[in-house]
Amino acid sequence: MKKTIKYFSLLIFIGLLTSFTTSEKKHLGKWEGKDKDDIGYILFEKEGYATFLIDGQSFGGKEFTMKDKRAQITYTFDYKQTPIPVDFIITDLDAAKELGRLKGIVEFESDTQMKFALEFDAKKSRPTSFGGPNTIVLTKVK
Repeated sequence: MKKTIKYFSLLIFIGLLTSFTTSEKKHLGKWEGKDKDDIGYILFEKEGYATFLIDGQSFGGKEFTMKDKRAQITYTFDYKQTPIPVDFIITDLDAAKELGRLKGIVEFESDTQMKFALEFDAKKSRPTSFGGPNTIVLTKVK
């Protein structure tokens, strides 16, 4: 009987760990956004890199060139807040210096759809609500 209780407790513990882990990784994968006739993608990698694919051009990820500098884009999600804050951090790889940070918010409507609002002006503060020209619905494509 004690062995059964220990086994059952272990299964519950593993289940709880798995549920917390997966809910904080909902964003992983490739997401598609449509704005009028334009289609773009954001790829969130499990290693913490983000790549943007717009008009056949890609930028970001582990390493790319920006203004003749080697750079990368990483991201953070804070699942402890609602809506979920997301930051895209652009780093100069050679100088190991942050070049800029785009701040946004996310709200998951399902496992395959999220509302996404992003402030493109680094001098402005993070959006606090959805709506307006900086809000888009993203659909997970893989």
